[in-house]
Amino acid sequence: MADPLSILSIAGCIVQFVDVGLRFISTTVKVYQSVAGSLQEHTELDVVAKDLQKQCHAVSAASSTGSLSLDPTLSEMLRQCDVLSVELQLIVDGLRLKGSDGDGRHRIASSLLVSARAAGHKGKVKELEIRLVRMREQITFHLSVIALLLQGVEREHHTSVVLQLDRIIEIVDQTRRTTQAASDAAHAVTQEQPQVVSSFLELATTWTKWVEHRRIERERSIIKSLQFPQIRERESVLPEAHQSTFEWSFDRGQTNLSQWLTHGTGIYWISGKAGSGKSTLIKFLRNHEKTAELLRQWSSKSRLVVASHFFWSQGTKLQRSQQGLFQTLLADVLVDSPELIALATPKRWASYLDFQPPWTLSELIQCFHALSSTQNTHQICLFIDGLDEYEGEHEELTDGLKILAKLPTIKICASSRPWVQFIAAFGSNEWRLEVHDLTRADIQTYAKDNLISNPRIKKLSVHQEYRDEVKRLTEEIVDKAQGVFLWVFFVVRSLMRGMRNMDSIADLRARLVELPGDLEHFFRLMMDSIEPVYRQRTACVLQVLAKSDIALPVITFHFVDLELNDPDFAARLLTSPPEDLYPGQLAEETKKHQLIAQCRDLVHVSKNPRRVRPWAYEVQFLHRTVADFLKTAEIHSLLVQRCGDDFDPRLSICRCLLVQLK
Repeated sequence: MADPLSILSIAGCIVQFVDVGLRFISTTVKVYQSVAGSLQEHTELDVVAKDLQKQCHAVSAASSTGSLSLDPTLSEMLRQCDVLSVELQLIVDGLRLKGSDGDGRHRIASSLLVSARAAGHKGKVKELEIRLVRMREQITFHLSVIALLLQGVEREHHTSVVLQLDRIIEIVDQTRRTTQAASDAAHAVTQEQPQVVSSFLELATTWTKWVEHRRIERERSIIKSLQFPQIRERESVLPEAHQSTFEWSFDRGQTNLSQWLTHGTGIYWISGKAGSGKSTLIKFLRNHEKTAELLRQWSSKSRLVVASHFFWSQGTKLQRSQQGLFQTLLADVLVDSPELIALATPKRWASYLDFQPPWTLSELIQCFHALSSTQNTHQICLFIDGLDEYEGEHEELTDGLKILAKLPTIKICASSRPWVQFIAAFGSNEWRLEVHDLTRADIQTYAKDNLISNPRIKKLSVHQEYRDEVKRLTEEIVDKAQGVFLWVFFVVRSLMRGMRNMDSIADLRARLVELPGDLEHFFRLMMDSIEPVYRQRTACVLQVLAKSDIALPVITFHFVDLELNDPDFAARLLTSPPEDLYPGQLAEETKKHQLIAQCRDLVHVSKNPRRVRPWAYEVQFLHRTVADFLKTAEIHSLLVQRCGDDFDPRLSICRCLLVQLK
């Protein structure tokens, strides 16, 4: 196939030839229809004749290029134009007079002679007019075919294509205006010109829409290649900040976070003990309007882009790796600002591939370096939670983030536990805060709100003495928490159970004293409090969750129960019809409530909006610290003992998922 741009260029040459030819016919008709022909008409005829000669030469040149050997339609049209040009040239030569620059009488005589000669060509002129009109109709139709050829043109040629289309449209439109006052025969010709203009305008509009459609499709293809099913899973299961908590993060008297957001650079490090609320704080900051307001002062006239990633040690490989980190961040940036795709991923953008190849880590990192080029008019702030949940060398991760944060258009807010590796990397930072030192008021608010919301305490709080007792109990919770929000969550749950048992304030205080002051001992207490009849079942549930890289559907644990009673259940069920395998919605609801009641607060059941029943409800550990606790040698041995030697959690997962798959 010939180059579509060359085809369009030659099509334009044909349009111009037809345009000038019809103008020549129109002017010739005016000359022979006048009695003697005005000097102005003869001058106009001479000018048009010269234009016609130029177009005849252009057609001859186009015919000799040989570039249209694979487009027989245009080749034939060029051949017809060549024939027409010869015949029109003969008329031009027949009308031309020598010595027409003499006195007035001589010029008048010449005009009379030209008019007479023009009248003599009347029949030939009419024939040529009909052939030119037919030629115009052919080229108009063929341009719609050219539109299909143009779909293969590379993006860098789009501008030249549109410019050529605009030029053709302008020529045809000019023809319509120029020939408006021609003779009846020529007037009939020009009345059809708007159809030509409309055809070209429609072609240009169609082409522009196609280019826009392809641009959007390429954007979607590249963004989709970055995304993965669990890309927002961790963030979605994190609790929202309790009302009126974490507002201290914007208080310039308590932290320098606001200053960093407005004019700081590099990395802002948020550290905190296990369970102190770091992830909830990062989620709070990432989505708070105050954060965006302060960051807009930093970005100034540049467009602000905010992206985030939440590492998750209990998630998939992508959720705990640098590959997943950079895919998530880049996807966030490009979803927010698709105009950056061509700058960030020039090779993929130029490839026009509908199915993108897998990304490499080096390519992802290079994309962020490209986003810091001088061509970028965006400022990017990245929020990264849970550096300690990254699976790999932490020094490698921190070194990479430091390099990234030195780029002129990027800065990073990251959180982690205060481990040695992170203290070495960020401990000397000017920009940092420790969550557990700043949440005292938040813990007090959370504990007070939950206790006072209890109907019984609300009723008794009409007495000042009782209100004072509740206040003292709240202060004791805050003192014992040592900034660990998760511990407060468990304690409040325990106290609420006590209130359902009609405990007095003294009973609640005694309960608080008996509760361990650290999470590990608290978890051990929870394990020991599981009723003996449920211990084997809950131990198997915890083992299965500990060995799984993803949250598992509630219905999976219905099949785990079946396996405990019949190790060969999977083999039997796989020979059954698929409709016999689903235990029904009632069994699913029953298992959901059993997990919540029997596993205490160690697991969390939530609904996944991306899934349908019976896989909509999923089970996972309440917090990463629960998984860490279960992996300790002592607790792992306890779970194995409670499950029995014959139970293999990995094999159990395979059997249960195989049944669900069928």
